[in-house]
Amino acid sequence: MKLGQNSNLRQEFIDRLVKSKESENLAPLWNSKKFAQDMYTVMEKLLINGAQKN
Repeated sequence: MKLGQNSNLRQEFIDRLVKSKESENLAPLWNSKKFAQDMYTVMEKLLINGAQKN
């Protein structure tokens, strides 16, 4: 009820929704660029650790 009557509250709600969809606020799984970067870093560490053991 408040959301329909209070324009400031409604705008705050909209702003939060918009902000939640920005790429820096997304979980890495849904942020493909961040996910790829994280996976590349993990693979790099695995390769380095594997090379050091041999």
